[in-house]
Amino acid sequence: MQQVTTTMKYRYYASDGSYVDTECIGEGADVSDKATSKSLAMAHKYNIVQMFFIKTDDKDDVEAHDIEGEGTKTIDEVVADIGKCDNFKHLKNIYDKYSHIFTGEEYVTLQRAKDVKKGELE
Repeated sequence: MQQVTTTMKYRYYASDGSYVDTECIGEGADVSDKATSKSLAMAHKYNIVQMFFIKTDDKDDVEAHDIEGEGTKTIDEVVADIGKCDNFKHLKNIYDKYSHIFTGEEYVTLQRAKDVKKGELE
């Protein structure tokens, strides 16, 4: 799997000639050749969202977790898989597979699920 992180700089101009410079980071992962374009698209998307204060509901952003060749799993499905783990190796494999895919609140949810299951297995 290829993982790419890009840092994009944007300059937004007003009609009076003044401008604002912004910078945003995007991450993309893919087993094929699309990791760079996914990373650029995410940087562009989040730059616009942050610059213009656009309200989003990232739960519906399925494309962010769609890694070609692996299928798509929601955070709820991954948490359910973690709940079924019966040993540390299985838990580590699931966490390692998805920890780089989820971000923000979903990543926190993944981390908590892992910690809870780890405590149960100890």
